Amino acid sequence: MKYFISSYFDKLKQYKFFVLAIVILSFVLYGNSLKNQYNIDDYIVTGIDTTVQKGIKAIPDIFTSLYHDNGKVKFGYRPIVKSFFAVEYQFFGNNPFVSHLINLLIYCLTGIFLFFLLRKILWKYNALFWFTIVVLFIAHPIHTEVVNSLKNREELISFLAGLFSLYTFFKYSENGRIKYFIFGVIWFVFAYLTKQSILTFIVIIPLTIYFFTNTSLKKTIIITGVLILAGYLVASIPSYFLPVNTSDQYFLENPLFFTHGKLHRFPTAMVSLLYYLKLLFYPHPLLYYYGFNMIPVVGYANGWFILSFVIHISLLVFAILKIREKNILSFAILYYLIAISMFSNIYVPVTGIIAERLVYSASLGFCIIIAWLIFRLLKIDSKLSLITAKTRTKLLVVLIVILIPYSVKVIARNTSWENDTILAENDMPYLENSAKANGVYATRLLFELLKVKDPQQLKQMLDLSEKHYKKSIELCPDYPSSQNNLGYIYLMYHNEYQKAIPYFHKAIELNPNYPEAYFYNGLALEKMQKFEEAVKCYKKTIEISPNYIDAISKLANWSFRNNNFDEAIRMNQQIIKINSATELPYINMGNYYLMRGDTSTAVSYWEIAFQKNPDNYLMQNNLSGYYKERGNFQKAAYYSSNNKQ
Repeated sequence: MKYFISSYFDKLKQYKFFVLAIVILSFVLYGNSLKNQYNIDDYIVTGIDTTVQKGIKAIPDIFTSLYHDNGKVKFGYRPIVKSFFAVEYQFFGNNPFVSHLINLLIYCLTGIFLFFLLRKILWKYNALFWFTIVVLFIAHPIHTEVVNSLKNREELISFLAGLFSLYTFFKYSENGRIKYFIFGVIWFVFAYLTKQSILTFIVIIPLTIYFFTNTSLKKTIIITGVLILAGYLVASIPSYFLPVNTSDQYFLENPLFFTHGKLHRFPTAMVSLLYYLKLLFYPHPLLYYYGFNMIPVVGYANGWFILSFVIHISLLVFAILKIREKNILSFAILYYLIAISMFSNIYVPVTGIIAERLVYSASLGFCIIIAWLIFRLLKIDSKLSLITAKTRTKLLVVLIVILIPYSVKVIARNTSWENDTILAENDMPYLENSAKANGVYATRLLFELLKVKDPQQLKQMLDLSEKHYKKSIELCPDYPSSQNNLGYIYLMYHNEYQKAIPYFHKAIELNPNYPEAYFYNGLALEKMQKFEEAVKCYKKTIEISPNYIDAISKLANWSFRNNNFDEAIRMNQQIIKINSATELPYINMGNYYLMRGDTSTAVSYWEIAFQKNPDNYLMQNNLSGYYKERGNFQKAAYYSSNNKQ
């Protein structure tokens, strides 16, 4: 190990200018991402997650539980990356700066290690060729999602671990030392437990060994067989102790979920592959989400399908014809096609149809192809040991020409990822046909409404939210959350209870286990004085989601209304057990005692409610007025001063 570390640092010194350039480039491109906050799906893995909040002691639970489980949606097994976040939370708490810095450092390390991996496998080629590939890879704007999205640290770590696995297996193929074989397996398992997309390396590793070594067929088959076995075991063993995934598949996520057979999916899948190529060659616009109907379902007569089919078949045929020559272009094409195959929608439909993060690994193949083309166009022999200063200057000029637009795009895109509201707003002009994106943007506007005090601005934002929910439903009527949330707007902001109810009914029809739809349907019925029907909805809410405290609160109030004081108190105490931080049960119990004529007890509960939430303006007013009437001007002034704050 000491020799390995010493050897590695010797290599760093030997290629220090290349390494320094990679580090500088990484920080110039992504330095402005460090001021960004949490975004979109980051809550799954940041300190916002209750498991991650336990810190290091949560790691055993993380390795024996699903990646995400909020009671309604359960999916995935990615314990490595979630453990990373638990350790990070242990030392830094909720600190988005640290989280983004770690993402950037991993990305930078990937660039450095990729350079030395290319040095190992492309040893016949000039260092400038390796460097060109790495520069193109680090600078490509399509990687902005994996760097800016903290949740997508899984992609960063998994790919880096996959490169480690490839490196150690390559070392094994050279010298036959069993320790490299073992480390190769360990790194592969590590990568898989971070993100399952590394499965493509089962083919990529032996492919690389074939192209760049003279390893025997027997040894290559052994490596492939062990990787297949390791992949099977690490995929199947967790199923014995993990709960079943329960994430619903919706048409708006990908209509191909509802097509029958690969033949029906094939044309649309090929169009999605064409879109990936488009983003690699021309990375604009970059979007946080795609989904239905950004890439519509097409048939075999569609022109884009035919074009994509011709392009990909031509690439595949060329690569196969050149495979015996061990041509680097053949390797790069095969690497790209293998790496992107898992996300092609041919074998399994992909949530969102396409996603920029899913082309992260495959983009390396693309960068090798572009580097090869640059050297070919400049008539530079990439295998020359020495390249003249004049030729190096020409190469530098070409790289700068590519880097300028890439850098402008990356740095600008980083600012879009500042927070989820800005991201949704900036991408919306390009996502008019995305049902889910319209719904997401409308929901972000609803959250922002809570901060708005100006009536005119509030109305504008409310109208905009309503507009995008309607657009979302127009694109995909079977979108339960947009149906529910549009009903919520009519209920809570327009007081149009009768108009709201059909939207809740539709949401329930689409998702019979939708607790929010039942609750707000009950609230609308209550507003319409249909108390018995409302109670049924609240009970159904709790049946689906036993810890839904707003529904429990409503039933507690119903019990008090029906002279069942003890039951009302019991239910509010149940709320306290579920969430000790909420003021809701103390407000309720204070109200009960006030209506029973016990004002002093009521006030004692309200004071606890105030301690839980000092920003409750109505509670502050009540307490200030109460103490003023009693002549306790000191306490009255205390609560009055909180009002002013």
